[in-house]
Amino acid sequence: MKDHHPILKRQIREHIGTAASSVESLRPFLASVNDIYWRLHPHLSHAHTPISEQFLSHVQYQNIFESSSTALTILSDDAVILRANREFEEMSGYQRAELEGKKSLAEFFSPRDFEHFLGLPKSRQPGVQKLAHRAETKLADKNGRIHHVLLSLAAIQGAHQYIASFIDISERKQAEEEILKQRAELSRMNDRLRSLHDLSAVITRTLDLKALLTDALHTVTRMELLHLEPRGMIFIMQGAQLHLSAHIGLPDDIVRLHCRIDPEIALCCTSEQHSSTIMRCDSPHQDCAFAAQNPENRIQPHIIIPLRSHNATTGTMCLFPRTPAGIDAETREMLETIANQIGIAVENALLYEKTKSLSLHDHLTGLPNRRFLQLEIERNFAKSKRYATGLSLLMLDIDNFKQFNDTNGHTAGDALLADIARVILREIRETDLAVRYGGEEFLILLPETNFQQAFEIADRMRQAVAERTMVTVSVGISSFIESMESHTDMINDADRSLYLAKANGKNRVEGLQRQMQLPLKD
Repeated sequence: MKDHHPILKRQIREHIGTAASSVESLRPFLASVNDIYWRLHPHLSHAHTPISEQFLSHVQYQNIFESSSTALTILSDDAVILRANREFEEMSGYQRAELEGKKSLAEFFSPRDFEHFLGLPKSRQPGVQKLAHRAETKLADKNGRIHHVLLSLAAIQGAHQYIASFIDISERKQAEEEILKQRAELSRMNDRLRSLHDLSAVITRTLDLKALLTDALHTVTRMELLHLEPRGMIFIMQGAQLHLSAHIGLPDDIVRLHCRIDPEIALCCTSEQHSSTIMRCDSPHQDCAFAAQNPENRIQPHIIIPLRSHNATTGTMCLFPRTPAGIDAETREMLETIANQIGIAVENALLYEKTKSLSLHDHLTGLPNRRFLQLEIERNFAKSKRYATGLSLLMLDIDNFKQFNDTNGHTAGDALLADIARVILREIRETDLAVRYGGEEFLILLPETNFQQAFEIADRMRQAVAERTMVTVSVGISSFIESMESHTDMINDADRSLYLAKANGKNRVEGLQRQMQLPLKD
């Protein structure tokens, strides 16, 4: 062990020499640290936190500013960018060297947004110590691309500087705009459905064609989605022509002109090749009824909408837009749906009218039947009862009709009934009603007619039948008197009068004595 001491001592001396040189080299650094410490000592003596914590706080601030996932800037009092982190570089499209001390934050915003949302001039007002602001706004980057951002701005206390943070909410705003668009579309769809529901309720409320079409026009022109004026017309196809069946908001002279439309010049009538197309009538040469008749009083422009049902055109509707704008796809689709609804309703109403007509008319003579008479005589009798107006009834029967049938056959008998019906219609007024009452009997209802007037009409009718056919007729008369309780009394009196005519030799007109106002003449 003693033999090793000299070597150990030499190694120790060598290490001590090396350490001494290292200590000597650290002497200037230690001296500078000591100098800094004593320079800061007056300030540190009043600090509330140890130097190590302040230093740590400063380092943390730097790290947070640089590594934050939020775009951050420090601004001067006049909004010049003093510092910017990497996130703001990426958002703005500028390099840090292009930003710091060179760019104003105002360059990234519209003047309105800069003044309204940032409010930097407020910091110069006396007594303002702290400014904090938060708002959604739009930032334009170097390439002009717009970013929706949530901007937070706060004054740095004790300095004429501000810190601003920018959170890109473009995706959120895009999602919000999409939601708003969908909400607006749902609202429009709801409005369309509600409008169509209202129209459906109106056109299914009645089968009276004129009332149906008039109500439909009022409902359609009130739809805000269509932006229409409160006027319109509906033409219904009758044979090869369109006839004006309903109108609203139009003066009488225009209505009269449209009742005389020439289908060769009116666009709304020449729809054979465009029967499924909605058109806009803007040309004065196509304007309905006025092209050749009254060019000074045109009512264009208007929209022409075919009314269709089961691939067939049942009519045409003309509507008047508030503005001269064209028909967009949404409006066109709405109008087509409306036209289909009205077209089906028109077909149903026409079918009802046809069915009603068939049920209330005699198929052989074309005259109304006994059921139709029941409706009309009740109404007219009630009117005479209330207002003491004249009302008469003729009951006409063909003389020896069975013999005629046996001799000439039932086909000739049917033809004879139709001939007599035509004679009767020629001899009565439009306000009168002739019906086939049954077999070879006819009843003629004569409103506003007293007994003497009824007798003259009946006798003229009797003579006309004798002149124009191969047979004669007997006629019984009944006129309203106040003692009658119902229209049945009138029918019974007419029947008794007819019996008298037959009993007195036929081919004559008879009435009951109690109703006679003047002597009867053969």
